[in-house]
Amino acid sequence: MDVIAPYDGETIARVDTVDTDAVDQALNRAQALFIDRSGWLAIDQRMAILNRAADLLSERAEAFAMAAAHEGGKPLVDSRVEVARAVDGLRNCAELLRSESGREIPMGVTPASAGRLAFTHHEPMGVVVAVSAFKHPLNLVVRQVGPAVAAGCPVICVYPYRDLDWAIQQANALPFAFQSAVFTRDIDFALNTAGRLAASAVMVNDHTAFRVDWMPFAGLRESGLGVGGIPYTFHDMRVEKLVVIHSA
Repeated sequence: MDVIAPYDGETIARVDTVDTDAVDQALNRAQALFIDRSGWLAIDQRMAILNRAADLLSERAEAFAMAAAHEGGKPLVDSRVEVARAVDGLRNCAELLRSESGREIPMGVTPASAGRLAFTHHEPMGVVVAVSAFKHPLNLVVRQVGPAVAAGCPVICVYPYRDLDWAIQQANALPFAFQSAVFTRDIDFALNTAGRLAASAVMVNDHTAFRVDWMPFAGLRESGLGVGGIPYTFHDMRVEKLVVIHSA
């Protein structure tokens, strides 16, 4: 498949495409690797992979920014910001592994639980299929693949209305929903509007494109299911496993 630059129509690359048999083969191979628990990477190995990826991306930042700008057609300055965010996102994924832990489950509080110690730890949920959109090709890959390694596109609508009720009605009638925004100096007005907007997040006195990778980011209705943001994706890609020890 040809990759075409939107600016001038130039063919800048060719990528291989695969059929359903190749997809099945990849999924089966991934599942086989997951089932073999002896081959799971230790936490320090996963951290090393993420930090090394961040280092390599930082070293090649300008090349990645140029490639993203050429392929996507957005300004180079925006692509440079995207690369910087991707580097930070990879390091964020690695840092999650320093602080995330299991928890103790209370035992010895009833006769039936006497003489027992129980705790949980986290394991990967399994094979993850990450589908990346075109708007931020590098950053979206990082925000999906990064948490997957650690564990295991916004629709923006702007309508200039004078009538608040009509504006909210029009915004809530859309089949898609991500972030919305309200600009005001009245905190009561802001909170009332935020409560009435059927969006997953409301920005007060800021644009709808604002985002940092450690905040939740969710699509509602036809925009999708689940919550993005590196810590939230990381959480969704793990299961909490319980271990109970009965001491005689």
